[in-house]
Amino acid sequence: MEQDNARVVSEAIAAWNARDAERYVALLDEDCLVETHGESPLRGLAAARQAMQRYLDEFSDLRFELEDFAVNEGELAVATWRAHATSSPGARGPAGGPRTVYGCTVIGLKRGRLVRLCHYWDSDDGSRSETQRVRPATCPATPP
Repeated sequence: MEQDNARVVSEAIAAWNARDAERYVALLDEDCLVETHGESPLRGLAAARQAMQRYLDEFSDLRFELEDFAVNEGELAVATWRAHATSSPGARGPAGGPRTVYGCTVIGLKRGRLVRLCHYWDSDDGSRSETQRVRPATCPATPP
């Protein structure tokens, strides 16, 4: 099971780096929950696809590097990553210039599908208000 979970997470990162929303969404459970710190939770495939597209539009060269990955024997994993990107014109936050952001994602998996993704990253770059900066996702320790 651990190898299957690691494969699904690796495929999700590869889909993001390929800018392939359909490939990414194919890995998600149809009722998936995506929580990103400072943003409202999203549920379902269409919402996850739209969120991915928004980030790809804002950061035209967005790519992720998987730094570390840990999975338990059950249905929970954690990935630490580094994202590299340049803000597109009109994107929120500081414009232009390459940026690197460090983050992690707590991942719930069931039957080889991503059922819950809780994304956290260092956002102390002036792109978010102080209130948003300190508001963590409300992801419980175990997936539904």
